[in-house]
Amino acid sequence: MKTKLAMLTMAALFGVGVSAMAQDGPPPGPRGPKGPPPPEVIKKFDKDGDGKLSEEERAAMKEARHKENLAKYDTDKDGKLSDAEREAMRAAKKKDRKKVKAGSPELEALVPYLAGLKGNR
Repeated sequence: MKTKLAMLTMAALFGVGVSAMAQDGPPPGPRGPKGPPPPEVIKKFDKDGDGKLSEEERAAMKEARHKENLAKYDTDKDGKLSDAEREAMRAAKKKDRKKVKAGSPELEALVPYLAGLKGNR
C-alpha cells in the first residue's frame, strides 16, 4: 500500500513539473518576458511597413543603437567600449530608467489609472 501511495505521489509531482515546463512563449528574461518594441522604434526601423521588425530591420536597429552608444560613451574614441565605459553606460541607462519625466508617455498613461484610484478610497 505504501509503495502505491509513493508511486502515485511521484507521478503527480512529475505531472506538475511537466505541465509547468509546457508554458507558451519564451521564458522570461532577467527583466521579465520581452514584448514587441515600442511603437516609435517600429515606426523608425520598419522599412517594409508591415508593423513589425524583420530580422534585417532588427539588425539595423541593433547597429544604430551600437553606434549611438559608441558616440555617447566611447570617451577615448577608440571604436569600442572599455570595461569602465561600459559600466558608465550601464549606470547612466539605469538612472534613466528610474527617472520618469513630467509629460512622458509613461506618466501620461498612468493619469487615468491614478484618477480611478482616487475614487476608490
